[in-house]
Amino acid sequence: MSRKPLKQSTKQKDALPTTEVVPDHLGIFPVSGIGLSFLNKDQCNSLIGYKDDPGTLQLKEKGSVQIPAGKKTKSLKVAGQIFNGFADAFYRGKLPQVILVLSTREELTDFTEEVLEYLEQMVSLGFFLKKSDPVELLMPNFVLVNQGIFYEAFINNLQRCLRNIPHLDAATHSDILAKFIRGSFENDAALIHQQSDTPAVDTLVDSLGILKLAGLQLGNVMTVQSNLSLHNLVASMESSGDNPPLRLELETAYRQMAQTVLPAWKKQNKANKASVEKMQTQLKDLLFAIGRQAGAFEELEKDLAFTGKPPKEAELPVATNDLESHLLTTLARYAQEHDLGKKSTCLKELGVHTA
Repeated sequence: MSRKPLKQSTKQKDALPTTEVVPDHLGIFPVSGIGLSFLNKDQCNSLIGYKDDPGTLQLKEKGSVQIPAGKKTKSLKVAGQIFNGFADAFYRGKLPQVILVLSTREELTDFTEEVLEYLEQMVSLGFFLKKSDPVELLMPNFVLVNQGIFYEAFINNLQRCLRNIPHLDAATHSDILAKFIRGSFENDAALIHQQSDTPAVDTLVDSLGILKLAGLQLGNVMTVQSNLSLHNLVASMESSGDNPPLRLELETAYRQMAQTVLPAWKKQNKANKASVEKMQTQLKDLLFAIGRQAGAFEELEKDLAFTGKPPKEAELPVATNDLESHLLTTLARYAQEHDLGKKSTCLKELGVHTA
């Protein structure tokens, strides 16, 4: 659901809550078709929407929704499982220990604003002073799903914004940032349908596959993995080399290019199958070389990396030029930082200026 903020319509409760994040609870952010799929499969406890989003408020008030079920529809009860932002869930004692963030890349800025507003509220009410371990007790583990190399820009922006919140020291900043974990479902194509008004809710979650995780603190990643297992979701921790987050970023970047950049390049250049396969190989070689130099891959893994089956073209999203440009430009910067100019010639063919 797209975010359309309303004016503040509800007064915050005067009574200070004494609750904390709920252990073993799993939430989905934001409210969307794929979130309803998780609820339908009883594989999450709640959906948390953008604060004052009209669709979220309507669904919360109604308490049920008609969802597709094969060729028919059925009523899905959601009463008590829809929340108007993170603070709403917190005040009601229902803020999950783990939240899968399924925002699109365009919505990451809005998600950042939601997180900062929640933090500012917790700080202004004094919770970061009253709790012995405030970040652990007040902050969910957020899994940013399938953001790839956009994750770095999100973290850098969040880090800058945290400096504007008073009473939080550098150590607290680090603990907060460690609560944001990279996640990548094997089947990216299934996530494409999350904003559809009538997604295949009864089968959507089943098609996602294993969720790969990588984070700054092993303890947080293990907490997420344990939590997901309680909800019948399979997650694996990336632990190859000394830089597993980069490995996950590069693998996700390749899948993103296979979904948007390569089909657009193929259409524009009327490329045949052999040309497309050559471009795929060049991109894989570049990504592997970046990861290899950073210690994210072992040399013996060259033939095993980036081997996931690309989605069928019928499942591909509509390419967004700005996102394509950002993705390729970021990749070109990675190549430049790792002194891989020769291997980055394929990016020039895709229309990216490389130094």
